[in-house]
Amino acid sequence: GIASTLYLVTKSVVQLPFAKYVDSHDNKVKLLLIGTGIMTVVPFLYIYCTSIWYIYIAQILLGLGAALAYPTWLGLWSIHLDKKRESFEWSLYSTTSGIGTAATASVGAAMAEYAGFKSAFTLVGFMAVVGFLILLSLQKREVKMVNKM
Repeated sequence: GIASTLYLVTKSVVQLPFAKYVDSHDNKVKLLLIGTGIMTVVPFLYIYCTSIWYIYIAQILLGLGAALAYPTWLGLWSIHLDKKRESFEWSLYSTTSGIGTAATASVGAAMAEYAGFKSAFTLVGFMAVVGFLILLSLQKREVKMVNKM
């Protein structure tokens, strides 16, 4: 409970000021990369947590990363919505995120039960790195497109 509280309070306190900062800058993908990069480190930190205090620090770090990544991601999503399909596209995002979260929670719980938490956190960390690399490739593609103009 305390770990979740630390995550949510950190994210909530940092998110609004950062969102204002994001809105005033053009390179949103770079800002998304920073937040996502911070979040990517956290599953690997869990592997080495030997005290509740390490978990608290990891949760605060996760809150900082989320506070940086989520407003940027949601802003980018919003500017690319199709006119007269906004509700459907937001619902599509919400539905796929919910199903993905449910599926990964089930798989993660089973993996932790049968292979151990270290294996589960390693897999989560690996998947986070893959997601980060995809975002990195999108940023490189965006830079190439801007340079061609």
